[in-house]
Amino acid sequence: MSDDKDELHDFDLALQAAVADRLDVEGSLRRVHERAASATPADGRILVGVVERHALYRNAVARVLAETSDIRPGVVADTVERFAAGHQPPGGVVLLSGDGLRAVQSLRELTGSGHKVLVLAANVIRRGVVDALSAGAYGYMSKDADADEVLTAIRAIADGDTYMSPSALHLVYPPTEWHPDTVAGLTEREHRVLSMVAAGRSVADIAKTLSTSVDVVRDQLARARAKAWPHPADASTARPAVDASDPRARD
Repeated sequence: MSDDKDELHDFDLALQAAVADRLDVEGSLRRVHERAASATPADGRILVGVVERHALYRNAVARVLAETSDIRPGVVADTVERFAAGHQPPGGVVLLSGDGLRAVQSLRELTGSGHKVLVLAANVIRRGVVDALSAGAYGYMSKDADADEVLTAIRAIADGDTYMSPSALHLVYPPTEWHPDTVAGLTEREHRVLSMVAAGRSVADIAKTLSTSVDVVRDQLARARAKAWPHPADASTARPAVDASDPRARD
């Protein structure tokens, strides 16, 4: 009888050890999933995904991201459905290529999943910009933008700011529609740069006029945009009102 009790005791100890091991495994798995759920990698890099149906452009963008030290490439796909299947954690930046109603639908799916979306459009028209911003985009720019500008936009959006290319800004927020409160916090140089961009001048042209570098102008423009039009959550109070049904919102 004593032997049976000893055997039962040993079995209980083994069972407890097995349960403890199981709990430890589950705890380890839980910690792994918790770390994976963070859109900011442990090394501080920006997680950036790509949704682009054209393979050549998609691969070119992915290559730029992979070669940039402060960016960690995320899911790269040709459709929103395949991007979603890749399970990129929310909170990161997603480059979405496209125009029209389908792009807006894709944008809403991505923002609804917690991603900060930068739209890359083949045709920059006022209606397209307005629709994208209304759907929650953090940024809008032409696919003709160079790699440096795309990276500048990604970094601004990752910091919670918005980014619009000069051509998009010129279409949506012409100086004649600016409210005094919109530019009240700008420095004289930021106001001048923003005004020149809104008038349709390129960053390179502005840099030449102001006898400075393109990088300096981009930095001043980024600060001006961040002050004038914060991220989408504050858009209702910070951005000039633009009604998508307004005929001026159409190209």
